[in-house]
Amino acid sequence: MGPSESKSAKAARFTTLLHHSRGRIFGYIYSLVHNQADTEDLFQETAVQLWKKFDDFDPDGDFGRWATRFAHYTVLNFIRVNSRRRTFFSEELLQQIAEVHEREETELYLARTEALNRCFDRLPEADQQLVESCYAGGRTMKEVAVEKRRTVDAIYQAMSRIRRALLACIEKTLTRSVADG
Repeated sequence: MGPSESKSAKAARFTTLLHHSRGRIFGYIYSLVHNQADTEDLFQETAVQLWKKFDDFDPDGDFGRWATRFAHYTVLNFIRVNSRRRTFFSEELLQQIAEVHEREETELYLARTEALNRCFDRLPEADQQLVESCYAGGRTMKEVAVEKRRTVDAIYQAMSRIRRALLACIEKTLTRSVADG
């Protein structure tokens, strides 16, 4: 927590980051334990540990990757405690799964970033300028609307259209690269 960040702001930031990374963390845990109930319990336990250590998180870092590391150790501890009752993967195999997961995640991130850059370059110049106006410099939509002599609603609608076009282009690009590769 930064010196100027209130407890409620910290909690809101944590909640947002956890929400956005939930699928990634949950999927990772499930890939290791293959049991829905255990996965839910381990996700909750991981979330508690993440909150306790949230002050150690680098705000410029990748929360999902940081959280997945916590999940990994939470699962290892769970397996150690419960290994007599059930059969689990060995620690060595779990480590290999973690390494493959991280490598594939990095490759997917790089592929998405490359696809986004290509798709952004394909946008009409006016759309590119609007995106840059909205996301560069920390301006509000209202400030952008005044600058562009448009209503705030018109800016939101245009950005929504542009986001949908970018998403469709990225998905098409990634699908094409999977089919080619």
